[in-house]
Amino acid sequence: MKELETACTRSAKRASRESLVQLGARHRVEGSYGTAEALYEQALSVAMNKFGRDSRQTARVLNDLAVLYKYMGRFSDARRLYRKALFITKRIYGRNHPELATIYHNLGGLEHARGKYARGEIFARRSVALRKKTFGADHAEVAADKAALAAILDAQGKRDEAEQLYVQALAVFERAFGPENYEVAVNLNNLAALYHAKSDVEKAEQFYRRALVIKEKILKPNHPDTALTLNNLAVLYKSVGRFSDAEPLYCRAVAIFEETLGLDHPHVIACRDNYTRLQTDPTVPNETGIRLPLVGRTRPPLFFRQTDLLAERSEPGIAGQQSGMFTVHTEQEPAHPDGANLSNVVQNFEGAILIAQTGE
Repeated sequence: MKELETACTRSAKRASRESLVQLGARHRVEGSYGTAEALYEQALSVAMNKFGRDSRQTARVLNDLAVLYKYMGRFSDARRLYRKALFITKRIYGRNHPELATIYHNLGGLEHARGKYARGEIFARRSVALRKKTFGADHAEVAADKAALAAILDAQGKRDEAEQLYVQALAVFERAFGPENYEVAVNLNNLAALYHAKSDVEKAEQFYRRALVIKEKILKPNHPDTALTLNNLAVLYKSVGRFSDAEPLYCRAVAIFEETLGLDHPHVIACRDNYTRLQTDPTVPNETGIRLPLVGRTRPPLFFRQTDLLAERSEPGIAGQQSGMFTVHTEQEPAHPDGANLSNVVQNFEGAILIAQTGE
């Protein structure tokens, strides 16, 4: 991996900021976070040297690098960069410019991931209001803002408004990008989690399966977003006693998460905790077996994957994101030095549900 990152950095030395950002986005979507970080850092250096530290170009790269850090579970670093980008953008455009909507969207998702739902809701509603005023209610970017707000409302138990927003966003995404788009898959996952919370098992399974089919078709086989839906479907199956169906999904999800995110990422912790619950549940038949060591953690979190909006739009078609605008990541975390408190997220006694996120 280090050799690949070094090679990418070398080859990018004469590249433009735009191409570096696009390459970074491509690797982030593919789950190659180390390579993406090297490319974004190179893009940031180019932006600062060419346009200045307080330029809009620098602010946009800061935002994009913050999105990556959120995916990596580095919440403190993400918050620091988002705040820098917000400060620069306000100085350039004022306090009510639509350019601010992207950063408010991402700050809302970050606070959601940290369990600060009320604060996250404030940022998310600002984003919806600014973008709706600029583009109208049926624009895809407004739909992404609504989906992000819906995840935060869902985490606070405001499920009726959350469901309404998810359904509106899903309709816009399907109309704009077709039925096999990444944003569609992300919102299907999140709607499924909402229906699961409302005990509508049939709808939850239907939407999880639709999300999984899309992700397995448009993403690489070991993508962490696929593992996210595998985990959630396993939680659903365990909740209705389908233990033999849940066990292989947990195995696959844990393997993907550990390979792509490392052992200490909150998604890995949550998924392993879920699997541990299955292994130690006295009502589960013995034939499921134990394939993983116990991790000694309790009360797994419920992660809502919010929408992270990239300031720079990538080329259409990258990793199945035909819109070229979004990338959904869930935000996340506790066992990190950032101080995120996993116990702040909504709990499902059957296991941690991971909510996905979209990005711009």
